[in-house]
Amino acid sequence: MAEDVAEHFKDLIKMQDKELRSLRAEVQQLKGENSELRKLTTDEDKTILLWKVGALTKQCKALQAQCDLLQASRGSVEVARLRERQLQRAQRQELEQQLSVLALALDEAESQKEKLIKEEPNGPASVSEMDELLAVLTQIHRACPEECSKTGVST
Repeated sequence: MAEDVAEHFKDLIKMQDKELRSLRAEVQQLKGENSELRKLTTDEDKTILLWKVGALTKQCKALQAQCDLLQASRGSVEVARLRERQLQRAQRQELEQQLSVLALALDEAESQKEKLIKEEPNGPASVSEMDELLAVLTQIHRACPEECSKTGVST
C-alpha cells in the first residue's frame, strides 16, 4: 500500500509538473503576444501621430500664407492711405494758397474802391464795378471761413 501511495504521489507530481510546464509555456507565449501587441499599438500610435503632424503642418503653412497675404494687403492699404493723405495735403495747400490770393485780391479791391471814391466821388461806373468785384470776392471768402482762419487771413 505504501508503494501504491508513493506511486500515486509520483503520478500526481508528474501531472503537476506537466501542468506547470504547460502553464509556463503558455505564459511565455502570452508574454510574446503581449510584446507584439504593444509594438503594433506603438507603431499604430506613431502612424497616427505622423498623420496628425502632417495635417497640422499643412494647416500651419496655410495659415502662414494667409497671414502673409493679410500683412501684404495691410501694407498696400497703408501705402494707398498715405498716398491719399499726401495728395489731400497738397490739394489743401494749393487751396490755401488760392484763398490767400483771393483774400489779397479782396483787400486790394477794397483799397482800390476807397481810393477811387476819394479820387472820383462822382464815378459811379467804376465804383459799381468795384462793388460787384468786392461782392464776388467776399462771397468766395465767406464760403471758406475755416481756411481763412487757418491761414491767418482776416475776414
